[in-house]
Amino acid sequence: AYAISAYWLGMALSRMLCSLRSYHPGKMLCLCFTVIAVLFVLLPVQNNSTAAILLCGLVGISYGPVWSTLVSSAAAQFPEQSAQCRLFPYSYRSLSGNGL
Repeated sequence: AYAISAYWLGMALSRMLCSLRSYHPGKMLCLCFTVIAVLFVLLPVQNNSTAAILLCGLVGISYGPVWSTLVSSAAAQFPEQSAQCRLFPYSYRSLSGNGL
């Protein structure tokens, strides 16, 4: 339970902090995915539960800006379909939560 809480806390904090600054989307995604790959290599070899929980928090911090960056990049690349880019993930989650 602590690991899941650390993950979501890290994700919420990083989304909030990344929304305060503008950044180059490609560089941010490369940085996030590189950090995530390193953390996924380190996580299974941890013997200490406290270190594993901290690594889960860092994974959440690294994943935080990914989703919003992908959606905003898609909306910028396809402005005529920006409503579809932003609406699909929410409608998909709503449908999948209702028994699909």
